[in-house]
Amino acid sequence: MLWGNVGCMRQFAWLCLSAALLGCPNGEGSGRTPESASSPPATSAATAAAPVPPSRVEAHFVDHARERVSANICDRFFVASARGRTTALGETLGEGDALSASSPDPFDVETSDLALIVVVHIACVPKTRPAFLKSVVRRADRSDLVWAGGAMKARLYFEEGAPYFGALEGTAPVAEHNHPTSWEVLSAIEGAGVFTVDGKPTRLGPRSVVTVPPATKHSWQPDPGSKLVAFQVYDPPGPEQRFKGLAAAAAAGGTDAGK
Repeated sequence: MLWGNVGCMRQFAWLCLSAALLGCPNGEGSGRTPESASSPPATSAATAAAPVPPSRVEAHFVDHARERVSANICDRFFVASARGRTTALGETLGEGDALSASSPDPFDVETSDLALIVVVHIACVPKTRPAFLKSVVRRADRSDLVWAGGAMKARLYFEEGAPYFGALEGTAPVAEHNHPTSWEVLSAIEGAGVFTVDGKPTRLGPRSVVTVPPATKHSWQPDPGSKLVAFQVYDPPGPEQRFKGLAAAAAAGGTDAGK
């Protein structure tokens, strides 16, 4: 009789242990699995940071050469003569001149010294070919915006549409800042120093092209005696408007941040 009671007790204990390990499908009992300390916290897809898409802007220099340019029919182009004379799309550009073109046929860019070509890739599925548009800005047609005690200058070439294209030059450092929604592409004609993007310093020199994603901190520290001369793109436009404010503050005798 005792043996029978012991057997019943063992059977009852086994049933209780099984219930504890397996739990109950209706959520009752003690079948919950404790969270492991090493288990990663659950991340909601709705709160996860969306990846930043790649920049649609590409820029490169052409040195004493002719280059054939061809791209998607909806793309926009900027061609600027950094030094010497440059011909493109029936236009002759002097040093510092630039042109903007939308939806051209393939064309040649030829430079006697140094030119910059910027391609803005625009996705589209047109039913008909978009109209070809072209605009030329001469350096002499744009006044310099000056700040930082005359150490920094900007010329705003193309503000209409997207992206913005202009020129930046000077000897002053640029404090750390960011552009919340705009890409920046800086193409240096001259200059020597350290361009820091997201905490990562990189040496910048002549013919360097730097791309800065939106909302990314960046700064510029020139070498002593060095002058930065560059073309600049913001996509979408907007950050270039601060140059007007800096120049206005400087003209009024105020202070500016040098950004």
